[in-house]
Amino acid sequence: MAEPASSSTLIARLITPILLDIYKNAKGHVQKSLIKWNTESGIKTVAAQLSRLDKVKTIWSPEKEISLRKFYHPSTIRTDYVLRVVDSVEDLPLGNLVVEGIVGQGKSIFMRHLATSSIHSHSIIIPVFIELRDISTKRSLSDCIKSFLKNFGLEPSPEVIAHLAKSGRLCLLLDGFDEIPSDCVPDTLKEINELSYSYDKLKIIISSRPRSTIQNAIGFEVITLADIDTSEYEKFISKLIPAKAKRAEMLYALEDCNENIKGVIRTPLMITLVVMIYQTQKDIPSTLSGFFDKLFGVVFSKHDKLKAGFNRQHNTKLSEDQLKELFEIFCFMATYNKIGRSMSSSEFDETFTLAAKFNKNLNCRNQDFRTDIINVACLILEEGLDTLTFLHKSILDYYAAAFIKKMSDTKAAEFYEMAFKRFDQWQHALQFLREIDSARFAKEYTLKTLPSALHELSQLLETRHDSELVEYIKRLAPGLSVSFGEHGANEVSRQPMRANELHYDILVRLQNALLRQCRNASQAHVTRAAIRIGVDRHGRKTMVRIPFHIVITEFGSDVIWEMLTIVENSACLRISEAQNLIENEEEKDGFLDSLFADT
Repeated sequence: MAEPASSSTLIARLITPILLDIYKNAKGHVQKSLIKWNTESGIKTVAAQLSRLDKVKTIWSPEKEISLRKFYHPSTIRTDYVLRVVDSVEDLPLGNLVVEGIVGQGKSIFMRHLATSSIHSHSIIIPVFIELRDISTKRSLSDCIKSFLKNFGLEPSPEVIAHLAKSGRLCLLLDGFDEIPSDCVPDTLKEINELSYSYDKLKIIISSRPRSTIQNAIGFEVITLADIDTSEYEKFISKLIPAKAKRAEMLYALEDCNENIKGVIRTPLMITLVVMIYQTQKDIPSTLSGFFDKLFGVVFSKHDKLKAGFNRQHNTKLSEDQLKELFEIFCFMATYNKIGRSMSSSEFDETFTLAAKFNKNLNCRNQDFRTDIINVACLILEEGLDTLTFLHKSILDYYAAAFIKKMSDTKAAEFYEMAFKRFDQWQHALQFLREIDSARFAKEYTLKTLPSALHELSQLLETRHDSELVEYIKRLAPGLSVSFGEHGANEVSRQPMRANELHYDILVRLQNALLRQCRNASQAHVTRAAIRIGVDRHGRKTMVRIPFHIVITEFGSDVIWEMLTIVENSACLRISEAQNLIENEEEKDGFLDSLFADT
């Protein structure tokens, strides 16, 4: 449905002085490239594109796009243990930011709200909203930015982009850093660093799940989305359930639900799932995995169960349990093939072929499966000409984990060994497996894989020799180096490398540790380090890339050792928790053994 003319007209009126100001301050061929922003039709084009940011599909309304304003609940951020309600970009701390939030905490909706509200703020900032899951080996962050600006009627040359970035009128909103393919993370991080260092008037806001590399980027403050408090339930749910009596019933059910689940009903996604499931089943599951387990049936029948005697026929002719099993296999195969939240039609077809080949008893046509999952359940959405996207990333992760849980003990052990070595690929499914397959996860994943990796690290920390540190890091991050420019150390680069969970934790923390280690380096130290690699550095502006081993020699290693100690302590805690869980399971088994022996 087209945006109402009044909304686009209002946006056009608000942004007109900004676009004209940007145009008039440009010169030469840059001004010629911005000529459309000096015309009524050009301004209308920009307004129409910006108005689209307000339209989204949600898990509550997957069939059609709805206005963000109809359901948005104000988000609260936490900075230095202080809570602050955020209604616009102006309410955020100054400088570049990373917005951190767990699964389902509403990061994407919050980012879109920042984009739409920035147009209506007093200062009026033009938002450039980029979904980072669109990045691939063939499509860089720069390509995504250019594509967005082309929709504004521009031909975004480097000079035009530089002029816009320097204007102080743009805000770059990058949503979903954790959804960038792992092979593309180093290059994307490099592009973000270049934008950050080159344009001090360009505000950059990036959203991500915890434990992503971006949290350690120099020049970015990390702010955390706070949980929804129980006192906010009524306001939040009023956006989903307008009827007062039904809303009161829902609130009573929330107050009366299992204590085990109350602790996880704290994000927009979880509250929405509670409402969806309760409306159809009059019951609230007691675990997070229970929500996703029931979600499959709910999305197929949330409307049907309100109609007496109606039973929808699946296009696949499979039962609900069979279709769910096929979807679990599909999600596993998608994760195995390193397909993220979005995929092309050909990738969908390839994934379905693998799933159907795995279990030939779940016989159906590709098109019928696609229709059931996309058009009926709406768990996957069609976006654009050739893009299919999971309604929420956690759907892909949970159902892949559900498939793994059903593996035999032998195959599960093989999977956990493989997943430990490919942690970046399986980390989100592993988070669910830690809950739904806790005993095998503790035994086959944590206790079988982590101790050997930890032993190597502990030996290194015991000897604490810099030469051994260099060799250890060289194996983890080949080609590791730090770039020094006019303002000191500003970039860490390395070759992509498959990593187990322990090594992944080190690599995530390593960039920040290295930059902290080099923060107080004098120009004399940098020049001396450059000479050691045969580079004659003339002046502060000359960029020089210093290999890791020389960084350690010239600037010290105490921050790196401190970081490795933190990783070691975290791993020891994980192992201890797993051992306790296994001991508890063995006690239960022993109790049953004694019971059975008496019969």
